[in-house]
Amino acid sequence: MIKRKKMKTKMLVLVGIAICELKEAREEIMSRDILQNVPAVKDKRVYIITVQLLYGLPVSGCRSFIQVAYQAKWFHPELFEDLDPKAIHQEYLTRFQGLDIDLNEKGVFVYPEEPIHVEPK
Repeated sequence: MIKRKKMKTKMLVLVGIAICELKEAREEIMSRDILQNVPAVKDKRVYIITVQLLYGLPVSGCRSFIQVAYQAKWFHPELFEDLDPKAIHQEYLTRFQGLDIDLNEKGVFVYPEEPIHVEPK
């Protein structure tokens, strides 16, 4: 008989979802019966990031540092209180890409943007 280890996943980060579907994808994942005992789901620490920001994929180019900034803030908000991944992303688009895009008006690349705070048990 195979024994399964208890799942201790405290956080889930899922990728590859179309930008317009981030919120719906998170809600669908969190509502799956099979995931209801996963600590990340119980604590609502499920994050969605678009494929455009992922390291190592052809579509990400050099944008992986933006992914790292969001994940640092999500995983260790107490260590990165002053880190603003959205501001880094905005500067990348404006200053280095020369694009006139305001991330507050257009473009959602992660959901939720802010880390979910969970009280220690």
